[in-house]
Amino acid sequence: MLLYAWIPMLRLLFLGLIVTGVGLGLQHGWIQLNWDKFYRDLGIRLDPSGQPDLLRSYPKPRQSL
Repeated sequence: MLLYAWIPMLRLLFLGLIVTGVGLGLQHGWIQLNWDKFYRDLGIRLDPSGQPDLLRSYPKPRQSL
């Protein structure tokens, strides 16, 4: 019976360890994300400075006649 009380605590502990590990990995460069590919896959264009250009990325809605 006492074992069942430990299961949620262990799940939270492991979830916290995973979140902490990913955060530290991103911060220290152990995990690197390819933001250019990420934006390109979403259809977001980058402006010349490398920032996402949200105003020109999405198609304009068609004007109905």
